[in-house]
Amino acid sequence: MSQYQGYNFCPNCGAVTKEGVCTACGHKSKGAVFNKPAEPAAKSDTTVFDYTQTGVTTSFAGGRAVLNGGGTGKKGNSALVLAIVSFALIVAFVGIIYAYFNIRFTSGENTAAKVSVSAEPQASVSASEATPETEPDVITDGEPGDFKAMVLNNFAFSYLEEEEAVAEEDAYDYTDVTYYVYDDYIRTDLDYKILNTAWEYNGYNASAYGVNAPENVYIYCTYPQIMEAPELEEVINDAILERTMYICSMYDADCEYLSEDQVYYGDEHVYITYMDENVLSLLFYYDGYFASDSEEKPRLVSSTVDTLNYDMKTGKELKMPGITISDDVFLEKFIKEVDAQNQSDILADVSKADLLLDYKSGNFKWFYNPFGVEIAYCVPQNYGFYSCTMDPDEIFEK
Repeated sequence: MSQYQGYNFCPNCGAVTKEGVCTACGHKSKGAVFNKPAEPAAKSDTTVFDYTQTGVTTSFAGGRAVLNGGGTGKKGNSALVLAIVSFALIVAFVGIIYAYFNIRFTSGENTAAKVSVSAEPQASVSASEATPETEPDVITDGEPGDFKAMVLNNFAFSYLEEEEAVAEEDAYDYTDVTYYVYDDYIRTDLDYKILNTAWEYNGYNASAYGVNAPENVYIYCTYPQIMEAPELEEVINDAILERTMYICSMYDADCEYLSEDQVYYGDEHVYITYMDENVLSLLFYYDGYFASDSEEKPRLVSSTVDTLNYDMKTGKELKMPGITISDDVFLEKFIKEVDAQNQSDILADVSKADLLLDYKSGNFKWFYNPFGVEIAYCVPQNYGFYSCTMDPDEIFEK
């Protein structure tokens, strides 16, 4: 098989990157490249790829997996020489692999994720030193649709410790716009802090997640956690982590259309859209892509957003306040602002009748931002979304 083109996702703007360079903003990542492993000689029902952290078949670059293709051999002058050299190389290679795993998984080295994969589905797994000593049970069976539970229950296995960093003050310049642009709004002068972290699911290591965990999927998620708020951390951080798992539900829906030669790439980023001593708002941004050797670049097949808003005095989730104006007036304002702020025509994609029905069905999300409140309409079946900034004093009950 030919190699995958080096496509991934830009950490700066979220667009697709090729060979580590963003196709939108030109940002250069740290060499995140995906290469498809060589096709095995005998095709089986399930292709299993070897997985390690560095130096053998897989490594991490900039927090992304780097999958390297098969190696090359040298021809000898005779069949005998070739046989001897091949045998010696095999023995040497096996010795190196054995020594590598023996050192890596017995030395207590603090790496992003330490995984030992065996031929059995009950693969032994060692969590990062930053995780609890008690290992969660590896799910070895389950019905289709359990993918979310598999990933969430085995979260420690794929935790990326090197992504852990205390968020710095946001540098985005809001002076040139009058409405919110999807970006982090970070403050460092509050009683609580924001910790940026990440998790990933690598389908090539699916045996660590159970026999029904899919192998044709790769998901990368960056998300925040709160610090220095002891009475609130557990409930809020657990809710944030659980909400990131929606990307797994997107895969469950999309995989029906995924062909055998395609890989599903899930890209997820969680933004802090507003924070002060009283309120914390978050935006969950989900994208799903199909990629294959036959396609020039990954193809976006699903996209949606979700939100969480918290009262930072009580730790309780804030529900959307009541709307003071009529449904018709609210939708007229929403349509007008969406078109103005996004230079689009929302009614070209959805009718007013459908908008009203979805509004009454709860398919409108909301979150606070530096300009007021953002109202987002999520198109059903993860087909996209529209949003606009509105004045909460004009639409929300006091």
